[in-house]
Formats: sequence, structure tokens, C-alpha cells
Amino acid sequence: FVVIDLDHTVVGSSFFRVLIGGAKPMPDSLRVTKAIAKKYGIIYLTQRPELLTRRSKDWLSKQGYPKGPLLLSELKEALAGSAKFKSSELALTRKRFPGIQIGIGDKPSDAQAYVDNGMKAYLLPHYKDKAKDMRKMAKSIRELRGQGRLQVVKNWEQIEAGILKGKKFSAEDFVKYLQERAERLAYEERLREEEDEKDDDDDD
Repeated sequence: FVVIDLDHTVVGSSFFRVLIGGAKPMPDSLRVTKAIAKKYGIIYLTQRPELLTRRSKDWLSKQGYPKGPLLLSELKEALAGSAKFKSSELALTRKRFPGIQIGIGDKPSDAQAYVDNGMKAYLLPHYKDKAKDMRKMAKSIRELRGQGRLQVVKNWEQIEAGILKGKKFSAEDFVKYLQERAERLAYEERLREEEDEKDDDDDD
């Protein structure tokens, strides 16, 4: 089995968009999930409360995602708590689905829970395109344990390449990418500030 989170992983937004309408799938997530489903069973995972089960299932069905169990209350408390608690709850879920091998999600804490349970984790980080947010995410990824079972990816095409073609996407490489991108953004921000100061001086 492959466990796939919904918000910011399959759904390109939070569940609020599903409620009000207009929620779109993450780019390539539908195609890649269908390809994965030819080799693995799919289990969907969400923090959404059970009363919204129908909305979640309807959205997945309408978009054409492969059928699979939707876990809500079983892991709701786990995903709201510490990484240690998540890991213990995930272990209970694995007893129900002993064939779980891979987990896909957007939160470093979820990836840690997958890794702690002997699974391969694919982390598709969700962050703002700002230097501060990128540095914070880089720090969170760098602190994850068991990085030999952790793959950190930029998009669903890389998830496909990793799961179905065996390609590697190390946490170290992604951290380097984030740090370089953060430095570039910070440099561009400094240039804009200098230009603004120059324009102000010219106006005096």
C-alpha cells in the first residue's frame, strides 16, 4: 500500500477550498496516482473530521482518483500531535494494513512518522516562496531522522520517478536547493530596496 495525504499533496490547497468549491488537484497528482495504483493499493489520509467524509470522497471520485480507503478519525489525533504520537498511531494503522510500504505527504512531521515506522517517505514540502519560509523548511528537513528512507521532492513527476523508476531525491539535495533559492530571493530583495532608496534620493 501507499498512503497519500490529501491537503497540499493531492489537493492543491486546504480543505476549505473543497468546502466552498474550486479546489483543484495538485499538478500531475491524478496521473501519477493512477500509475501508482497499477502496482500498489492506495490509502488516502486526511486530518479532516469524520463529518466531512462524504465531501472528501465525492471530491476524489469527481476528480477521477483511484479508489481506496479514506482514513479520517483513525489518524486525526495522531496527525495533530507530536511526531512521536503520530508514529505510534501509524503503527496501529499498519496492523490493519500490513502491506503499507510508502507514505506521501507535505509535512516534515508526517514524513518522520512514516520513516519511524520503517516506511519509505516522500515529502512534498508546502511552503511560501519567501526566503524566511524556505530557510525554516530547510531546517525542518535537515533535522529529520532516518534520511536513508526519506525522499524530498519538488513535484508529482519526481514522486513518479522515485516510486516507479527507482530514482533518488535526497533530503540533502533539497535542503541545498532551498538554501540557494532563499539566498537568491534575499539578494533580489536587497536590490529592490537599494533601487527604492536610490529613487527616493533622486526625488529629493
